[in-house]
Amino acid sequence: MIINDELLSNYARKIKEEHSVSSGKVPKLVTALYDKEKYVLHYQNLKLYLILGLKLKKIHRVLEFD
Repeated sequence: MIINDELLSNYARKIKEEHSVSSGKVPKLVTALYDKEKYVLHYQNLKLYLILGLKLKKIHRVLEFD
């Protein structure tokens, strides 16, 4: 996801202003609790997440490998 200023904490905004850092337009891999779409994971992890209460809406694509 692309991190914009609304997603930054007050502390992060302050550091950004102090060091004159510009906001990037490059997508970053982040750990967030937002809904996941087209999320790729191993089937064993999916089984665990379903046991732990994950609600699966749709399977978009299945990958097979050896």
